Amino acid sequence: MVIADRVTATLSSDTRIGPLSFAVPRGTITGLVGPNGAGKTTALRLMCALVAPSSGSILTADDPSGAAARMGVLIDSPGLLPSLTARDNLLVLARLAGWQPAVADQALERVEMTPVAHRTVGTFSLGMKQRIGLAAALLADPDIVILDEPTNGLDPRGKADLRVFLRELSAEGKTIILATHALDEVEELCDHLIAMDRGRVIFQGTPAQMRRMIPETILCRAAGPSERDAAAAAFVNAGYAVALDRDAIRVTADTGHGAVLNRLAQKAGTTLTEITAERPTLEQAFLHLTSTRATSDAHDRAGNEEEDLEVPA
Repeated sequence: MVIADRVTATLSSDTRIGPLSFAVPRGTITGLVGPNGAGKTTALRLMCALVAPSSGSILTADDPSGAAARMGVLIDSPGLLPSLTARDNLLVLARLAGWQPAVADQALERVEMTPVAHRTVGTFSLGMKQRIGLAAALLADPDIVILDEPTNGLDPRGKADLRVFLRELSAEGKTIILATHALDEVEELCDHLIAMDRGRVIFQGTPAQMRRMIPETILCRAAGPSERDAAAAAFVNAGYAVALDRDAIRVTADTGHGAVLNRLAQKAGTTLTEITAERPTLEQAFLHLTSTRATSDAHDRAGNEEEDLEVPA
């Protein structure tokens, strides 16, 4: 487990993140999500001691001295030497750390790059370089693996292969922490989320918990505008909130209410041609979180401005 307790970092006179408090459960694939500029990469750098906190602490539950020694890290580009072979790149890193050469061969085998170990890295595709970067992060067989935007630039096949590989690492009991702004990938891969916006943590929990922060909807379609209006009126009279969209009605209701809505429409003398449960996406939930926070911040600013006004005598 990785625990951050009220961590702040001042990067420049006008750039500061935090305080950040979060916990990464052991053995999970945790997505650190948020838009570009949210502070994700800085949070990763804090976790692996590449940036010193201005205040607060980050540690692992079973390593009070700090988490960095237990981590394999791939942040930014892998930093490989293009004139060296894949194996030689890893051997350089192993020697610098005082490890045996065998760890380089084991890491290459782990990422399925042994067949090209003696090719120079300059001839590799982006996906192959990412694999060697992952091998470098795995040299010490770490318990915690930190990755920053690991699918950037990968084609669909490369992304799928990476997801399979990360699931395998997780199944071995390793904790994976990856920063990304691609919420569709998070939905496929992660079982725990930490959402950031403007240097703050705004949510942590499972993807299902995040989706539950916005209401589920049911999409109902009718044969035409008059049928749609009749069904919508019946839904409103029954206490449902609705939104109209051409021939469709979006009803705010749990997905199990489809049969009830169909009966209400029939009683109103109309027939629904489609009833589809719409599960909120992580993207919708994240947009809801950030818009709610923006509204709250605006209210706070307005309140502060009102407090500063001088009332004439």
